[in-house]
Amino acid sequence: MTLISLVTGCGLFTPQPKGQIVVQVVSWPLVKKWAEPDAGLPGHTVTLQSAKDHRLIAEKTTDASGILVFDVPAGSYIVLGIGDQAETITVESGRSVKLKLIQH
Repeated sequence: MTLISLVTGCGLFTPQPKGQIVVQVVSWPLVKKWAEPDAGLPGHTVTLQSAKDHRLIAEKTTDASGILVFDVPAGSYIVLGIGDQAETITVESGRSVKLKLIQH
């Protein structure tokens, strides 16, 4: 019983809060047509890789509002599909990093 109490009370086994990467992709033609700065572009694919070894972490497609969310542990990531070049970002536990891409 003592061993179980020590293990369950240990901070090493407490799950760490995850961070988030929130990506919004908007369509420039729709922004111009409707004068709506958040005219979401559905169906746009964004890829997430580890900044350390370029390993694929996840790939998601934007929803009907042009938004997608990656729930990730704290760390550095490469985000592909939000422009001509990859974006390297760092996520902290319990925090969100927001990226916005305007597709022309």
